[in-house]
Amino acid sequence: MVGGFHIYNKSKAEVRELARRIKRTGIEAIYTGHCTGKRSFNILKEELGNVVHQLYVGLVMEF
Repeated sequence: MVGGFHIYNKSKAEVRELARRIKRTGIEAIYTGHCTGKRSFNILKEELGNVVHQLYVGLVMEF
């Protein structure tokens, strides 16, 4: 899953619920942009571990 989640202003509970929903899908990798926000990114990382990655300039993804 690649994209901006725009969840920088969501509550911790909302971000944790999003993480639970993502986990149920079986998605193996998430790359999200700055609009996720640092706090929300950290919550996703806490809930989903190494599935979550930060997009950045110069990132090369191979599938």
